[in-house]
Amino acid sequence: MDKRIRIGTLVIIFFLLLITIVTAEENGVKIGINQIIPTEDAEKYGGIIRYPNMKAYVSVRDKDNIPLPLLIKANFTLAVDGKPLIANFEVENFFYAKREKGVAFFILMNASGVMMGAPIEAQKKAVKLFIDQMRDQDTVSLYSYGEKINPVFEFQKKGQQLYELIDKIEVEVGSAPKFLDHLTHVARQAHNEENKLVRNVIITLSEGRDADSMFNEEKLFEFVDIKSIPIYSVGIPIPFRQLDRLDRISKHTGGAFLLANSFGDIAEQLKLIQKQVLECYVLEYKVNMKGDDDYHNLQINLNYKGEEALTTKIFYAKKASPTPWWLIILVIVIILVAAIIGGVFLVLIGRNVQRKKAGTAQKKKCKTCGRVQKDDWNECLFCKYLPPKKKAGK
Repeated sequence: MDKRIRIGTLVIIFFLLLITIVTAEENGVKIGINQIIPTEDAEKYGGIIRYPNMKAYVSVRDKDNIPLPLLIKANFTLAVDGKPLIANFEVENFFYAKREKGVAFFILMNASGVMMGAPIEAQKKAVKLFIDQMRDQDTVSLYSYGEKINPVFEFQKKGQQLYELIDKIEVEVGSAPKFLDHLTHVARQAHNEENKLVRNVIITLSEGRDADSMFNEEKLFEFVDIKSIPIYSVGIPIPFRQLDRLDRISKHTGGAFLLANSFGDIAEQLKLIQKQVLECYVLEYKVNMKGDDDYHNLQINLNYKGEEALTTKIFYAKKASPTPWWLIILVIVIILVAAIIGGVFLVLIGRNVQRKKAGTAQKKKCKTCGRVQKDDWNECLFCKYLPPKKKAGK
């Protein structure tokens, strides 16, 4: 009897564990840090207090990769290098954030030889639908690649004129895709001086194959880690694909990898990425540190309906650049010139005051003797009482 009870108990425990595992899988919540950049307030001080004022873009998704709305500050716990940030952060939904200028999207689509026919046409259709759903404040840059990379257009607002350029994209027949080289090039374009305070998002439409690129994944990660650029990927279903590469890149950079089950599914997955980007959260936080040219770790823990999810991302705290010598000299020269001009101006004002006291501010001179008269003289008293001496022989 005892043996039957034990077996029955073990069976019940097994099914309870199975139900728990299935429920956790069904209700699984995902969190990821897309990007970490300084706030505008930090930049106003030339980077001197850059790193105490930061913001992170954080996506929270359910098991179907659908963004979770209506989260609040109480759902998040932050720590930097293991030190908790209890009160020094605020949470805001990106879509409604007042200070956000928009998103700069960079799309890299595969136009190598294997994409001939349905795959390239599906990508074109997907990109057009993506642009059609962009917001007015967002920009998009599109690149096609095979062995070489071709910038189709860069930093453009949504508009019908872009569709014509997309239609002109042709497959590079016989080309071997240098995927990692081209992805690194796009990452460099995404983070320039004019774009560093804007949210940058790279999206690749690819099957992941790479043919002898100069850059490997490690070198790509070194660059995007410093610049903190997320890379999202849509996997294209063709033979000999290397989707594990896309998954690694997206996970490492804070993006997401979505697999298109068919060519027609590419547009739907690209639309879902757009939804994830726009329906994320902006966490602004302050850290008691200065730039030190070193890597640091941001950790965010999510507590949602009893479930917990953890994400981490490194960011590079660049040290404030010292003031160049030529700028110091220029400032000194400007100060000296300003001081000289100010001194001359004060001297002129002083002389004018003295003339006013002496009654000669109008600089009136006698036409006969040429001597300065006072302003209230109706006739030259010098000529009247001190006539000029006649020269000898005249």
